Amino acid sequence: MDDLVRVREKQVAKAAKRLVALGVNVKVEDCDLIIENVELVYARIEELMTEMGGETTLHLLLSELPYVNEIGRYLVPHHGNSPMPNELPPEKPYGYLFNLCLRFLKEKGTKVRLEANWYELCQITSDLFIAAYNAQKYNIWDDVIFKPNEVVEKVHEMMARFNLYTLPQTNTSFTLAWCRYLCKWMSRDARCDTLLQEKLKNAERIMNWFANNANNKTCVHFKKGSKDCQLLEANKTGIENQLIVRIEKLNSGFVSPEDLNKVNGVRYPIVESDTDYILLPKPLVMWNWYEAMFNIIKPYKVLAKDIGYVMEDFVSNKMSSHGILTHTGTYNYNNIEGEVDLLIETTKADAYIESKKKSLSLKAKAGDDYYTWGDLYELIESQMQCARLEYGVKYFGPITLVNCKNGTSYSYKWNQMPSGGKRFVVKTTMTLKEYGPMQDKIILSNIIKSLVGKNISAGFDSADKVHDAEDQKRIQESFDKINEALEDLSNYYKSIGDDNPTFFCRMYSMEQIFFLIRKAKNQEHFVKLLNGGFVSTGTENFWNEYLNTIQFVN
Repeated sequence: MDDLVRVREKQVAKAAKRLVALGVNVKVEDCDLIIENVELVYARIEELMTEMGGETTLHLLLSELPYVNEIGRYLVPHHGNSPMPNELPPEKPYGYLFNLCLRFLKEKGTKVRLEANWYELCQITSDLFIAAYNAQKYNIWDDVIFKPNEVVEKVHEMMARFNLYTLPQTNTSFTLAWCRYLCKWMSRDARCDTLLQEKLKNAERIMNWFANNANNKTCVHFKKGSKDCQLLEANKTGIENQLIVRIEKLNSGFVSPEDLNKVNGVRYPIVESDTDYILLPKPLVMWNWYEAMFNIIKPYKVLAKDIGYVMEDFVSNKMSSHGILTHTGTYNYNNIEGEVDLLIETTKADAYIESKKKSLSLKAKAGDDYYTWGDLYELIESQMQCARLEYGVKYFGPITLVNCKNGTSYSYKWNQMPSGGKRFVVKTTMTLKEYGPMQDKIILSNIIKSLVGKNISAGFDSADKVHDAEDQKRIQESFDKINEALEDLSNYYKSIGDDNPTFFCRMYSMEQIFFLIRKAKNQEHFVKLLNGGFVSTGTENFWNEYLNTIQFVN
């Protein structure tokens, strides 16, 4: 561990020394590195991006990364467990660089000194986030070993690193399947009027056009009024504000990691200049189609709140098409009521999947402790729901699950393994989007373990000027719900009696569940993939971990 500390200190010192050449002041106070005049670094970054142009820089960025067809995305390198960390170069902040590329997409740039400028940009940004933000990861143990009162701080660190170093990507085929299912589900709902049906139909047409014309590696330009974009121009009326962003407004003003509120490139799938429509590389913007469609649905509040149900249906149907039998429904035992979203049974283990539509909020990503706790509630509640069912079926089973959609019932009982071995439950939280390093099975287990038996206080400082009275009231109500869920979770874990109740807790995005379904040979294999074992190579990224380890789970 001392060697790791020395490696970190050396890299921070070298990075700070290089930043001094840009005019910043560096000093040490109480063993902390203080960097002043950091705006000079950002000024140089803006100069480099203007010289290079956003599109050219994006091409350079992607040319460094391998595109892996199996997972439908660029594989961003993340350091894992290594016996020789001093041999590993710092990771490049690809996520930050991508957001810069979007902001400077309007700049044409020049190829003069292109390679030298790219090298300098990567060096400066890497140094900045090592020295000024302490964002570089050196080993997984920094994220695994922490005290209960450090949970939110650790989540902030991990999410900041996720935003800086990871590209926002989704698989094209998954996103198309999900958006088409969403449009179909909403259009068939009796509460969906003709206007919304037409908007969703047109959005889906344009999405299909985009998927057929965009590519994975470069930006595609279509001249306005040309034959190539006739379908877009014929169907965009009434939804253009959800689908298209002007190039000069794209990530306008973004320069530092604190500028998350200026990042709008994750919402719009199409960029418009005075002369062209620009289609960005598919893996980087496919999810924007969901964001656009949700913003079309959002004014219809009764429909928008049903996204969670659509997620469950989508995943359940996908499982059914692959021969994976699921059950769902409400239940009641010993005067305790509950509901399970998806239950999958196998010989060696059962799996519960609880769907949560909420993604990490912008304020949580920006480092607001209170909103981070609010987002953690989704994880705590879903894991509590899993523990409640596990406790019920083991001690009060069989339990009758009543399907609210069709009224059918299913008797769920806890079966012992024929060989006399110990069966277990894979308790899974399914989220709409990735939660980054928090999804690592070791980190997730430790986060939940550190919270069990605790009571979380929402005490506000009297000098708090950020949260008004209404904010504080809403936050206090959220904390009351968190503590109620934590108390229930603690009681269920205690009643189940496992020595390590969080060992089989898992957290996946809907895309990751979708991917595992497609990889599964049968029902037993799916649950085995879902469990994934407890080996971690420390990359803290699902896709890297899959390519490193999970593909060997047979």
